Amino acid sequence: MLARCVSELTGESTVGGAWARLFRHFNQSSGKGDVGYRAGEKVAIKPNWVGLIYLEGHVSTETYRFIRRHDYMNTAPQMLLAVLHQLTGAGVRQEDITICDTLACLVHEYYDILHGAFPEVRYEDCAG
Repeated sequence: MLARCVSELTGESTVGGAWARLFRHFNQSSGKGDVGYRAGEKVAIKPNWVGLIYLEGHVSTETYRFIRRHDYMNTAPQMLLAVLHQLTGAGVRQEDITICDTLACLVHEYYDILHGAFPEVRYEDCAG
């Protein structure tokens, strides 16, 4: 699904080509010139974990487990896995990727899945 999305969005026939085009477009729009991704550049992903906002009490800040709202409309870890798979396949090193939502608690139910598959990615939440 995500492969089709980035390919159709960019008009590219391959996922790698699609990400190359997205990076080039971002760099052009940001005044960095007509260049693609360069090794060592950082990529930040901000999921929309509104059901995990630390002030709302849906997550235990002691255990980092759900108290309620297990099925709330958060960005699913499976979607993030797909993005991470594509980014790393396009040449972005895991250690150059950060997934962060500073208003949320990254519960173990999500972290264990993400970190298990991509242990070198940096994961940040309300606690840092």
